[in-house]
Amino acid sequence: NGIKPEKIISDAKKISDLRLNKVVINVSLDGTKEVHEKMRGVKGNFEAAIETFMHLRKIDNIESFFAFTMYGPN
Repeated sequence: NGIKPEKIISDAKKISDLRLNKVVINVSLDGTKEVHEKMRGVKGNFEAAIETFMHLRKIDNIESFFAFTMYGPN
């Protein structure tokens, strides 16, 4: 869910170095900042998810998307 950008980016770079055919990493967002952080229970999680996504998009051989599951609370 993007809460640990440094770890996720480090691991994604290691995976990229393997030169697999296609690697997709989704970053989950539950809605607006307020909704996302309320649902995740972690202040700053929304910004961390955005930061993670922005860095993932710069890594060769990695495709990154936002994932979103719609249901009542969001």
